[in-house]
Amino acid sequence: MIDVAARQGDSRGDDAQAIAVLDAGLIRYPDAPPIDVFEALLYRAELKVRTGADPASDLAAAKALLTENQLGAEANRAMTEAAEAARS
Repeated sequence: MIDVAARQGDSRGDDAQAIAVLDAGLIRYPDAPPIDVFEALLYRAELKVRTGADPASDLAAAKALLTENQLGAEANRAMTEAAEAARS
């Protein structure tokens, strides 16, 4: 799901389509591993920042996953970076 979204957003510059791919993937795979959902939410937050949309709901959901699951130090760093990027 993230690979397809990245192809749309990063390679083709179609951030709106990339968001749509992530939305569909999150709906289609509700039982995906927490780390996959976490990464999808952070990427969707990044895409929303690029398009001028508010990433707050994605960041809050990612933070909740991080709190509920032991996703590791790398996930903690990614969350911090995403939150900082959203503020700037």
